[in-house]
Amino acid sequence: MKTFKLLSLIIAMSAILVACKEDEPEPIEYKSGSNEAINEWVYDNMSLYYYWNDELPSKNITSMSPDEYFYNILSGKDRFSWIQPNFQELLNSLQGINKEAGYEFILYNDPNTENSVIGQISYIKENSPASNNDLKRGDIFTEINGTKLTVSNYNSVLKAIKDNHTLTLKRYSY
Repeated sequence: MKTFKLLSLIIAMSAILVACKEDEPEPIEYKSGSNEAINEWVYDNMSLYYYWNDELPSKNITSMSPDEYFYNILSGKDRFSWIQPNFQELLNSLQGINKEAGYEFILYNDPNTENSVIGQISYIKENSPASNNDLKRGDIFTEINGTKLTVSNYNSVLKAIKDNHTLTLKRYSY
């Protein structure tokens, strides 16, 4: 008799627990290629992990670009948060895969030529494309991909170092 009562109690408790289960919300269907699914993901994650999540505006998913949406819902107190514009670059960088030449440099006004800029290699990473191409600390470069560095163009010319590029070098002699 005790076994029957215990079994009945377990069945009744199981039925109550199953009946109390919350219904899962219906998934929202978004237009293919829209930003709404990404923006919803951004909002949902910020609701969970964002330091100022209590200051988030009410959930209003729009089709604006994810970075614009992200910066629109940030707290005015937040100076540190950012959004990665390319998730594949972020995944690669988190796995130690990056697209860089493996060197750092310092820019100077060329003292010998008016309006010219020169770069000096300040650091070479081991086993990088730079070290494999015999680039040395102290080397001086004046051109990137055949374009001479000047005061007026160096910002735009330096953008080329994100991809494969060539440097016109002068070996620094001590």
